[in-house]
Amino acid sequence: MRALDAEKMAKGESMATALALLDGEPAGYTQVGSSADRPTVGWQGGTPVLSEHRGHRLGARLKVANHRSLAQHSADERVYTWNAVENSWMLAISDQAGFGTWAWVGLYSKNVP
Repeated sequence: MRALDAEKMAKGESMATALALLDGEPAGYTQVGSSADRPTVGWQGGTPVLSEHRGHRLGARLKVANHRSLAQHSADERVYTWNAVENSWMLAISDQAGFGTWAWVGLYSKNVP
C-alpha cells in the first residue's frame, strides 16, 4: 500500500485510506483517490474485506469512516464510485455510505477466437 501511495504521489495523486485492524491484523480497507488537477473531486477505490470478516458491514463502516475523515481533512466536495449492477452487496454498501445514482453505463465484451 505504501508503494502504491508513493507511485500515486509521484503522479500528483493521493489516496486516503481507512484500514480495519481486528486483533492487530488487517481485516479490510478502503481508499478514496484524488488528483492535484481536480482537488475537489475524489474517486472511490477498492474496498476489499477478508472473507472471514464479510457479512458484518465492515466494508460499509470503512467507507463511512473514510468519507467522514475526508470531509474534515481534504478539499473533496464529491466522490465518484462505480459498481457492477450484479454486485448487490457493494451497491448496498454504496447506498449506506450516501452515494446516489448519477449515471448508468453499458459495457459489452466479446470473446475473439
